[in-house]
Amino acid sequence: MTVSKNMLTMFKVLYWVVLTLAHLFLCYILLSTNRVIAGILWLVSGFILIFIMYYIYFPAGNPSATWPPYISSCPDYLTMIAPHKCVDFVGLNSPLLKRSDPKLRPSPTDTTRVFDSSGTTPDRASRALQYGLTWSGIT
Repeated sequence: MTVSKNMLTMFKVLYWVVLTLAHLFLCYILLSTNRVIAGILWLVSGFILIFIMYYIYFPAGNPSATWPPYISSCPDYLTMIAPHKCVDFVGLNSPLLKRSDPKLRPSPTDTTRVFDSSGTTPDRASRALQYGLTWSGIT
């Protein structure tokens, strides 16, 4: 599922607010328990980590970037059981894909319970739509 620009902006603000508050709280705890060196080291290294992770999760160069910054190996809510083989453990009511029991995994060759996620992007998109599935970044 792609996220709108307003939601992405909200995620960015929440990222900074939550992580900065958590970071400063941890620094306060370290400094108040007389771990001054650890508190100062965490103050510097923690902000560096927050900045690095921000640019990993929210790439700055591409204004049309979507979230998440990767395409999943399986359609939404399916679980990978083998390379390019995905199974529905949730029960999405797909007309061509039956729900599987998580305790009894189907074999990767079972075509009624296993979705094949191999092929090119247009092939995967058409197969997901044929099965009535959504695939973030593809459909």
